[in-house]
Amino acid sequence: GLCAGLVYRLLEKKNMMLAVIVSALVCPLVNTGLFLVGCVLFFLDTVSGWGKAMGFENVGAYMIGGLVGLNFLVETGVNLILSPVILRILKAGKGEKLT
Repeated sequence: GLCAGLVYRLLEKKNMMLAVIVSALVCPLVNTGLFLVGCVLFFLDTVSGWGKAMGFENVGAYMIGGLVGLNFLVETGVNLILSPVILRILKAGKGEKLT
């Protein structure tokens, strides 16, 4: 949330809709990145064992394909679709012009 908020603040004065879309993309990127780094730093042996049990020879392939792949795509899609919609709803509720 912090990174997404900072990106939004940097871009909102130029174009609010762009700021919402870019920050909606930054959020799952940072979330997934932190999750992967945490897995590597703290649970690499465990995750490697899970990957081998699932038939993955490479722990990296398991982490991307098995742990985060689908979640990242769904989270990104939901964010990119709903964030601009929520912005429009909030602006309409305040009676502001939708730009």
